[in-house]
Formats: sequence, C-alpha cells, structure tokens
Amino acid sequence: MGKTKRREVCLVIGGCSFIGRHLVEGLVADGFQVKLLDSQSVCEIENVTFIQGDFCNRDELESALQGIDVVFHCVSVCSSDGNMQMVDRINIHGTRQLVEACNDTEVKKLILVTSCAIISDLGKHTRNGRECQPYAKRPFDHSFHTKVLQEQIVLRANSQSLLTTSIRLFAVFGPQPAGAISPHNLFSINSYKYAIGSGYNLSDFTYVGNVVHGLILASDHLYPSSPVCGQAYNITNGEPVSFNWLLNSVMEGLECDFPRKRFPFWLMFSFAFLLNIIYSIFSVCKLDFRTNLTLPSVNVAGKDSYYCIDKARAQLGYKPVYSLQQGLDITIQCIRVGQIQ
Repeated sequence: MGKTKRREVCLVIGGCSFIGRHLVEGLVADGFQVKLLDSQSVCEIENVTFIQGDFCNRDELESALQGIDVVFHCVSVCSSDGNMQMVDRINIHGTRQLVEACNDTEVKKLILVTSCAIISDLGKHTRNGRECQPYAKRPFDHSFHTKVLQEQIVLRANSQSLLTTSIRLFAVFGPQPAGAISPHNLFSINSYKYAIGSGYNLSDFTYVGNVVHGLILASDHLYPSSPVCGQAYNITNGEPVSFNWLLNSVMEGLECDFPRKRFPFWLMFSFAFLLNIIYSIFSVCKLDFRTNLTLPSVNVAGKDSYYCIDKARAQLGYKPVYSLQQGLDITIQCIRVGQIQ
C-alpha cells in the first residue's frame, strides 16, 4: 500500500539544491503533490512538476505559485557563492518579494529553511543555543547578516491568511541525490587536508533525513491558532560530538588518512578574516573571488557550535529519525558505492 495522497500542493523553491532535492523526494514519498522551482535547466524527478525560473522574477514566481498551498523556501546564498549584490538580491529582496507574491496568490503556508548560526557571534562559542536568544551582534559574514533579515521578513509576515515559520539547520550532511547541486560537503576528501584548532570543540551535525522529517512536521503543525505560527525552530540530530570524532569516523569509513597538519585556530581565523576583506574588495569591483576557507567554516571548525532542539520536540513533536551514526553509515556507504562504480 502506498502513501495516502495529501490534499496540499507544495512548491519547493531551490528544489535542485542538496537539501531541496532531498526534501522534494521526501515530500513525494509522504504523499504530497510537489512542484519544484529552480533556475537549473534540467531536473527530472518522477511525480514532480519541474518549473525552471528565477524566484526573484516576480512574473515567473507568481506563475509558479498558482494553486500552491505550502511553499518551502530553500534558497539562500552564502558570501562564498556570489558577490554581495547577489547575496542581497536573493536573500533579502527575493524573500521580501516571495512574501508579497504568496499573499497575492493566496498561498496558505510559507516555511523558511535557514541556519541555526544566525544567533552565533563570530569567534565565539555557541553552546546549547536556543531560538529565544537574540540574533548575532557580529554575524559570521555578510550573508549571515542577510539571513537574519531574511528570517525576520518571513516571521513578521505571519498572518491569518499566510502562516509562516522558520526552520534553522546546522551542518547538514547526507548522500548526494542524483541531479543535486553539490554543497560544501562534510565528506569531501579535499576538505580534510588539514585540521583547525584542537579538534575537541563540540558541534552539531545533522543528517539530511532528519531535516526532511522536521520540515514536514513544520508543515503539518502550521495551522491557524497553532503556536508554531511566526516561530523559529532548531532542527539538528541533538548529538553534539567533537570534530576529532567526526573526522576519525569519516576518514576510517572512507579509508583515508587523518589530516596530519593542524593549525591553530587564531592563525586560520586571521587568514580567513584577511581573505574576507579581499573578497569584499573584489565584490565591490564586481570581480569573482571565491575560497573554501571562510570565516563561517573556520568558526565552526574551531569553536563549540551546538543548539538546543527542545522547542522543536515540544511544539513540532520532532524526534530525530536517524541517529548520527546511522546517518554517517548511510552516507559513507553511498560514497563508497559511488567510488566503486
């Protein structure tokens, strides 16, 4: 027996991304009618209507929103993925326009996918971070500043006609679905040429299957008079572990050598800070300059970064479906099979 067909029709904006693609497949498996809006030229998924378009284009966006009940907003650009003008255009202008378009087309629900780290200050630990804490006074970089504004736009838009919520994620990993855009993956061997800091700092890592579970729960609990309306929720595995433990697990699973070079946090932080200044200069000059050594990545690698999920447990009924070890085993196995093929 298959899943009972749901009445709601979903639109996943940015559905060809890593998280977006997993979400699309999860929604289909759960019985939702699903449409996907992305700027990618090709993205074929069975039982999914693919719409190629730019969600920052108002006409294309409103056309895609016709007949939609629930929108999952999975588009958010990082500073390392584009210049500051592009970051502002997509994260701020695009999100504000999406809210307006949802109201104009009578969409019932809007769910934002964002980062737990919008409450985290650059160069500082975040331990058991909660949704009620104020936004970061010193965000990791410009894109995290725009993520703060993005969430504020969505949560403030909550009304009787458009119900909104924000799902905050952290260090998401999982197998790469076919056709998805590759993110900066925790399992990229090239990412582990060296280690930063002592490696004893604790961090959350979130298996993508739990992300999909949390997002579907958010949609199910988003109804008039629900306490979920206009609120933000942390979704992680709820199992903070040290970077050393994660590195060892990944390296052993992929049969790779543990990085021999280890650099002090302050040195790599200073270097990343310098690169960020250079990036800002290039961005103003509209030149392309990108690097994987970013302030967010160095901060996460060298500082405690874990977040409380009690609110999601209490109000969404969220409980991780996959343990951290299960998520690692699934991901590593998929990578090993891919390497053999």
